[in-house]
Amino acid sequence: MSGIASKKHSLVTLASIWVGLLLLMSACNFTLASNATSASRIEPVNAARPAPATLPAPTPNLPATVEAMVQQRLSELLSANSPVLSTAAQFPDFTAGNDTAGERYRSGFACTGSMRPTIDCGDEGVFLKPPFLEPLLVGDIISFSSDVSCRYYKNQNISKAHRITSIRTESGLNYYTTKGDATSNTDSCETTIGQIDGKLVEIRKGVRPQDIIDTAEYDQAKESVSHLKDQYEDRRVQFDQNKAAYDSLGEEYQDLVARYTDGEAEYKVVMDFYQQLEKERVALNLQKDQLNDLAGEVNTGIKEVDRLYQELFTQ
Repeated sequence: MSGIASKKHSLVTLASIWVGLLLLMSACNFTLASNATSASRIEPVNAARPAPATLPAPTPNLPATVEAMVQQRLSELLSANSPVLSTAAQFPDFTAGNDTAGERYRSGFACTGSMRPTIDCGDEGVFLKPPFLEPLLVGDIISFSSDVSCRYYKNQNISKAHRITSIRTESGLNYYTTKGDATSNTDSCETTIGQIDGKLVEIRKGVRPQDIIDTAEYDQAKESVSHLKDQYEDRRVQFDQNKAAYDSLGEEYQDLVARYTDGEAEYKVVMDFYQQLEKERVALNLQKDQLNDLAGEVNTGIKEVDRLYQELFTQ
């Protein structure tokens, strides 16, 4: 009788462990989910948070929101949001030398700072109008009006003066990539000859003091966003690395559960591994929360830069 009771007790114990394991496996559904990427703002990542009683199992199913959420909007910040703008006033230069009158024009520049120190507000540029006798080259500074789809503010038909950084040719048409000297990113869209107003051939420093405005607050706001962006990118890279490590642990955990099912691993080993995995999950959630908080700061900074840009340059 005692032998039968012992066998029954073993069967009950084994059944309890098996049921517990099934519950553990069925509860392993931890997913780092996120909202769809916004085209202009960083959206927070919403993480599924299992109750303490559930057992989270890792999954590689992390959407690319954290990777992509800041790229499109912030990549435009210091380029499309910070052009050197030519003023509306354009008139022939009567000292055009060997060129006929009307082939050149003079223009001032707005104080956005994207071409510092080469060009700043208060300077005056002398531009050669197209068609050009010589082909445009990498390094030339051109004034151009972007297609409406590439304008930061769609209702503002204003020109940029940026430097050509590369040229490609397709079907006989040249496409020019441009960038401000003081910006970290190239402009959003390529430029064609039909969008070019002129090529800069002379810079007259400081001859238009009437164009100078106080942009200290705007410059500080841009610098703050740039700094926050760098912080965000550093933390995002660390988060991605930690997530990859978590996924690897999750795969090991699933293998261990399979081995336990086959009788090749002890229940205590499985539980110890799970507890370590749970600690990693909590740490990853905390890191993601911090990343979302930083994304909020970036968004706030972007709004302030937008406000100052409109106030200073588009009214």
